[in-house]
Amino acid sequence: EDRPGGRPVDSCVTVDRDAMLVVADASGAMDMFDVPRCGARPIAQWKLASEGAPQSLSFVLRDRYVACACSDGDLYLINVTDGACIGFEVQEAARDKTKVPLARMHVGVGRQSQDLVAYAFQERGFGFGYLTEEVLDDGMPLFNRKPPSIAVHAMHGK
Repeated sequence: EDRPGGRPVDSCVTVDRDAMLVVADASGAMDMFDVPRCGARPIAQWKLASEGAPQSLSFVLRDRYVACACSDGDLYLINVTDGACIGFEVQEAARDKTKVPLARMHVGVGRQSQDLVAYAFQERGFGFGYLTEEVLDDGMPLFNRKPPSIAVHAMHGK
């Protein structure tokens, strides 16, 4: 949750349908836990490739990635198999202005290879886009061949 005065959160967490848990702190350090099998012992650790602090996390694309909305105004995806991080610019900023921090993010599970990602900006307004991953004919993802992409469809009130 945001704190009074608009200060960023110190940490955030998400859980998938199989009780895999990911926690991120303000420095971008992330830990993944397989709660049913390993309890409170992390099974993976990553460092988010962002200059901003994580504000909101969610598993996406059939739980193969963790999406992270950050205070630097961008959205990041972390591949849970290898920790590779992909950054997405979800807003345009003039050269002399900084981007508005993202404050929240929610994901609606879409088709097999597509999820709807909605995010709120810290000051006001929101945006959304479809996060897409190419898959083979049998539905298997093209891991490490072509990364997911996001098509931003709207930004309002920024």
